[in-house]
Amino acid sequence: MRSTLINKEEKAREIKYPCLMTAHSSLGAIVVLFHNEYCGTVVYSERKGQPIGYYSKAWIMSGFTPFDGTIELSNN
Repeated sequence: MRSTLINKEEKAREIKYPCLMTAHSSLGAIVVLFHNEYCGTVVYSERKGQPIGYYSKAWIMSGFTPFDGTIELSNN
């Protein structure tokens, strides 16, 4: 599976789930599809330890901001 980040604009807004949120660190960028607060699946990743498909029920929400862009998923 391949995940391509198309546009990574960020805007402040009220969080309504499900939603895409992004975090950036020295490990790289990540975009998570949050099903509810703290629970979500990685849909774009530059991190080896949290690849696409990685799921967690314990994301640290303070590290994330709403993602207002496009994620394109394909089987390439």
